[in-house]
Amino acid sequence: MDLQLLDLVGAAQAVASKKISSVEMVQWSLDRLKTTGVALNAVFQIYEEEALERAKLLDQLQAQGQSLGLLHGVPLAHKDLYSVAGHESHVGSKILRGRVASSNAKVINLLEAQGEVNLASLHMCEFALSPTGFNLHYGHGKNPWNPEMSCGGSSSGSGIAVAARLVYGSLGSDTGGSIRHPSAMCGVTGLKTTAAFISEEGVFPLAPSLDVVGPMAQTARDCARILTVISEHAKNYEEHLNGDLRGVRIGIPRTYYRENVDQEMAIALDLSLDVLRHRGAQLVEVEVPDMSLINSMMVRVMAFESLGIHREWLKTRPEDYAEQVRLRIELGHTFTTEQYQQAMSARKGILENFVRTSFANCDVLHVPTIQVQTPSIADSSSGTGLDCQRCRKSSGSAFVTSTEILRSQFAVTAGHDLVQVYRVEGSLDRAFCQKCGSQLYSLRDATPKTMRVRMGTLDTVITKKVSSHIFVGSKASWDDILDSAPQYLERP
Repeated sequence: MDLQLLDLVGAAQAVASKKISSVEMVQWSLDRLKTTGVALNAVFQIYEEEALERAKLLDQLQAQGQSLGLLHGVPLAHKDLYSVAGHESHVGSKILRGRVASSNAKVINLLEAQGEVNLASLHMCEFALSPTGFNLHYGHGKNPWNPEMSCGGSSSGSGIAVAARLVYGSLGSDTGGSIRHPSAMCGVTGLKTTAAFISEEGVFPLAPSLDVVGPMAQTARDCARILTVISEHAKNYEEHLNGDLRGVRIGIPRTYYRENVDQEMAIALDLSLDVLRHRGAQLVEVEVPDMSLINSMMVRVMAFESLGIHREWLKTRPEDYAEQVRLRIELGHTFTTEQYQQAMSARKGILENFVRTSFANCDVLHVPTIQVQTPSIADSSSGTGLDCQRCRKSSGSAFVTSTEILRSQFAVTAGHDLVQVYRVEGSLDRAFCQKCGSQLYSLRDATPKTMRVRMGTLDTVITKKVSSHIFVGSKASWDDILDSAPQYLERP
């Protein structure tokens, strides 16, 4: 039996029908994790001895006519932010090295109750803060289709492990794309579940109000099986997966999602619509509300909550963060408690408006996961964190290369009505987004307190430097900027 040809459901059926034992399947996966997994930098820690002992126990139970359930004997492995009793979970960071869990995350218990064999903790981006697989401390994850390309993040190891057939499924997590990016870049199926739908007990947070747990596997049926196990809703999500889409209305947004889509991505999107149409789906054009408001509120909540988690470490151990990660967390300083509370209060109304507008005439939306093709590791890790006006709509972040930077790097992070520029020394001639290639900024005559920034046709002037931060208006009047961050800015 060629185990590489099996998906998760097929692997479970093979064990259940005794075509292969759990021990044999687990040993095969362990061998692949120790070779291919290591080569692709997909693995942080392998639980070899425990995994084989559990597989042996599951085979003994099966010999006695017992089965634990839907995942009996199937090898899985999970992102390193899930607590596993007796094992380190450093969340891709230097800060949490040596942190050993005393108990399992709740979803790990649910998977084990249905017979999974947990083989390893998988690579992830530091504190779940990169869309590409970047990790300064432990190296970048490598795409199994081409190791020179990004694998996507922050659930990087999960995407690699499933795509490379190291294991049959994995739990990732998603706040702003961390299941969706690696699933798209590695060519697997990932599901960002509804907020609060799956327990996050024992899962290290990025922004608790936005974080979700979700499965990554080869197929929709595989993800449906994992979802059935971890959702606790007594519902079989595989039940209706028969390929018949008659009566399903698929909405195609007229704006936003398809703006600046790469040509080859657009072709792939259209081909997927042809498949859905031939399956009986009805395709309809739909409107979407103003996404700039949604994006700005998301940035505000994520930055504020993330800063709350990391505040003490930023004071005592700032050097133990990768600069790219630290800068993204420090964005939380630009928002007040009142602004955060405003965003949380507006959330229900914003969601209701989105559903009312976008789903008025359809059941689901058809949108690209990312709007550009997978970047190379070299292109996506040569600078510090950046939000590009063009491709932030799909990825939330991009990266920058530059010329004429003297003794320093810089980064910009788009917030609500703000762009934040860090550590500018000297002058910058050109900066390009490494994901979409568009020129981002042209800086001239940089000084610690005054700089002119050209962003498209918009010119604004920085007026005050606070610590290492310089704040610049982006698509906002000075009144808007002062209202957003009065503690940092002075009127020019």
